[in-house]
Amino acid sequence: MKQERINVVCNLDDGYSAYCGTMLTSLFENNSNLEIVVYLVTDYISEKNKHLFSQLVEKYKQTIFYIEVDKSFFTGLPYGGKFSNISLAAYYRLLIPQVLPKNIGKVLYLDCDIIISGDIRNLWGYNLEGYSIAALEDRPDIAGEAVKRLCYPESDSYFNSGVLLMNLQRLNQNEFTQKALSYMNQYRDRILFHDQDVLNALLHDDKKFFSLEYNMMECFLMKDPIIPMRYKEQLSKVIYRPIIIHYTGAVKPWHVECQHPYKSKYEYYHNISPWSHVMPVRKYKGVKAQTFFLVKGLIKNILSLFGNGQYVYRKM
Repeated sequence: MKQERINVVCNLDDGYSAYCGTMLTSLFENNSNLEIVVYLVTDYISEKNKHLFSQLVEKYKQTIFYIEVDKSFFTGLPYGGKFSNISLAAYYRLLIPQVLPKNIGKVLYLDCDIIISGDIRNLWGYNLEGYSIAALEDRPDIAGEAVKRLCYPESDSYFNSGVLLMNLQRLNQNEFTQKALSYMNQYRDRILFHDQDVLNALLHDDKKFFSLEYNMMECFLMKDPIIPMRYKEQLSKVIYRPIIIHYTGAVKPWHVECQHPYKSKYEYYHNISPWSHVMPVRKYKGVKAQTFFLVKGLIKNILSLFGNGQYVYRKM
């Protein structure tokens, strides 16, 4: 018998189905004692992928619902380009409070480029009373630039939106989705990091930070990690056993070129998912792009020899 019910939400387009399915496989594998209800917020999922999602939840005796949204809400907003791994679906996160059933008080939002390698009950149990969300404080160099661009106090810092515990009741009471759509229309020129910027602009003083183990981002796995002060003591305790691994780099674990130290964990869950037939793809196509990638990697390794370990993984 399942011990507790947890509501999980993801946003994606059809092209990310295999990656979302791999993430959910890891979630179900490591939380078999929980009743997990998944809401997929999307503009379209093919019948083929819906069939594979059905296979997945039937195997683990879980539940999944599809919530279709109108992507025209976000026409003209920045995505792709420099951030080629970002699709328009990233902005669907802003609709979550409005489109999910109104009887749901709290949800756990998870990006698709994530693996859950442990029990999430303690994360789900975070006390959100008086706050709209709980999240992880982002790396200080990104936070420092973002707060200036978004024009709010530096002391509020900046959070990563890949893992969010969301108080839907409070967000709806404060009309978050309506304010988010209005903000995007009024301050489009401020937006660089997509919906994450909008979330921070509106919720910078209405959030709390959770522990590092619930969003182990790629930058924290480097020989010389760029990490907020609040997490420096935690890092050595959780780096080898994070609950949630977030592959935040442009090169994802489904790319041939990926060298992430936890790539094998992703591959394990991918291989036991209904999408095991989906093969790795090249991030960099063509001789010019591949040469650029190799040269950049060589430069990073040379820099590491002179004490700059910000771009080279530590040995795990």
